[in-house]
Amino acid sequence: MYFENDVALLIIRIAAGLFVAAHGAQKLFGVFGGPGLAKWHGAVASMGFAQSRLMGTLAAFVEFFGGIAFAIGLYTPVVAALLVVDMAVAIWKVHGPKGFFVQRGGYEYTLILLIVFAAIGALADPVFFAAVLVVSAGVTLVAAAIGTTASIGRPQPR
Repeated sequence: MYFENDVALLIIRIAAGLFVAAHGAQKLFGVFGGPGLAKWHGAVASMGFAQSRLMGTLAAFVEFFGGIAFAIGLYTPVVAALLVVDMAVAIWKVHGPKGFFVQRGGYEYTLILLIVFAAIGALADPVFFAAVLVVSAGVTLVAAAIGTTASIGRPQPR
């Protein structure tokens, strides 16, 4: 019984990790029809992030390297927490306003990934997962707040 459960979780972990790593590769390297890092920075800026290079690079690195680490089971609670925050930001800034269903660009798929990362991260080490989740969410919120307040009163580029 335990063996079958472990194999099922392994398959889910590998699939989810490789899916998100491929998505990160699109952003980092421009493969699989992706934008590459320079264009990804522009897309992040258009989403309203004041620190678009920093936030875009972090998201791409978390997705690519975190996806690979999640797939092979390396630092699972840490990587899972980072990926949960990444998916939450994607839902909040990109997919949420488009509704639930993926056909219209909604958050259906992103929410499923968030749930998978949260469940497997909590199973791996619930206390450590929760601690890393709180810290990484806090850092993300502070970075977003600093970027917002830093841009107030600054002349906007034309």
